[in-house]
Amino acid sequence: MRQILKGAVIGILLAGILTTATYAQNQNIAIVYRLLLDQRLAVTPESGQTREGAMGDILNHGDNLYTSDNTRAAIRFTDDGSIMRMNGSCDLQIRAEGERTAMRKTLTIEIGELWARINRRENAEYRIETPTAVAAVKGTEFYVRVAPDGATTIITIDGVLDFFNDIGTVEIPAGFTGTITEASAAPEVNKTDPEEVTSFRALGSEEESTEAGEEMIEIEIPFMDEDGNLKTMVITLPKSQVAQLIPPGLN
Repeated sequence: MRQILKGAVIGILLAGILTTATYAQNQNIAIVYRLLLDQRLAVTPESGQTREGAMGDILNHGDNLYTSDNTRAAIRFTDDGSIMRMNGSCDLQIRAEGERTAMRKTLTIEIGELWARINRRENAEYRIETPTAVAAVKGTEFYVRVAPDGATTIITIDGVLDFFNDIGTVEIPAGFTGTITEASAAPEVNKTDPEEVTSFRALGSEEESTEAGEEMIEIEIPFMDEDGNLKTMVITLPKSQVAQLIPPGLN
């Protein structure tokens, strides 16, 4: 059974989006569209207090995201539909600069693992920054792991990434893995070990299956497109995962 959730939820989400008549380019850049397992996501604005993240949350330039040990979270960028999934204990900041038709997004990862699938658009740019390296995303699908000591691993599944620091630059094509052990070490690239991909596999796979017969909810989430027009994104989730968004009358 599938139920469409709108009305009160749309009103709540619109209140968070339409705070001014003229919408800032660096606002409403992404939406939290999955929270799994413990569902604990901390969101800290660039200037403001940390709040508990929830599905449907609007994310803005400078927001810092942190998942608890047993939480997996996914966000979708509103301008191009690109998807990023975070594993537990992942700490990153999202930044977006420039016009929405030519925006540069930077994901600064302090520690943790993520998977991303980027929908490439002309004049748009994605960069990954870690304590030891920078990656310019030219490909479409990849994994990133940043260890507590800053050592960085990037596995390219599709496309290619430029991977560099002050010591050197390499390309990581599909099927290869780039590593930098410390800021003073040159980047290396080697053919990907299949076991390494397996350790990331849950991040890139579809979210865990739900119990048979569980009611599915379609949530309509308003967002601004690249031209500043109000549009709606529809996501489908099990009812048990979106209880916090469902008005009491629909429970």
